[in-house]
Amino acid sequence: MKQVRLLVLPFITNWLMRYGHHPLFAVLSQRFSHPTILIFMTRTIFTLFLSCWALFGAAQTRHVITNSGFLFTPADLNANVGDTVVFNLGGNHNAIEVSETTWTNNDATSNNGFSVPFGGGTIVLSAAGTLYYVCEPHAGLAMKGKIIVTGATNSIDRTFASRFQVSVTQNPLNPEGVLKIVSPTATAGRYTLSDVSGRVLAERSIQLAGGDNVFMVTFPPVSAGVLLLQVTVDGDPLPASRIFRQ
Repeated sequence: MKQVRLLVLPFITNWLMRYGHHPLFAVLSQRFSHPTILIFMTRTIFTLFLSCWALFGAAQTRHVITNSGFLFTPADLNANVGDTVVFNLGGNHNAIEVSETTWTNNDATSNNGFSVPFGGGTIVLSAAGTLYYVCEPHAGLAMKGKIIVTGATNSIDRTFASRFQVSVTQNPLNPEGVLKIVSPTATAGRYTLSDVSGRVLAERSIQLAGGDNVFMVTFPPVSAGVLLLQVTVDGDPLPASRIFRQ
């Protein structure tokens, strides 16, 4: 905190020097000339600046993944929903998302998730979960990595979300899946089905009873690839579920 103050104090000094001659500031100085009031005004400006700095400092983060030979660096990345990941890769390397089983077996069969072209590209992390990826031509050499994505703390109330249990059972080839929600009380909710770009494919209002609730989710015919199922209860979002379609 001391370092932040040292960085901010020159900013406040320059601000006072630049705008100290302004008529409005002169009026305020004459009206509130008591030293205690002037100190209070300066502290208020300082506090407002720090608040804005903290607000924008908590925005989404940009991560960079590179390669060193046949290794991704970092191989394991921790990030939040909304963060951006930039792949800076050699021209003969790409990155495609695969299932955990495919990743473990050093195979290169895509699960229709994200696909970064040879040389690199950028993806935006839109849902919580673990993303497994490999370099397509070099998966057999164990050139792979994973991104562990957690929900953004400014969008999901973890204490509230912990009261609910959400699970999705589905066969990637079937047009329907089963959404199960365990709710502590009777309440209103809604689920939204979207693709990784954020385009909404389907949504439905639901009424939850206390205990187990089961709903059938119909997947649109254009929904091959990775889908995100977001449940909202009383206006509060729960962590999204990733669904794989073929």
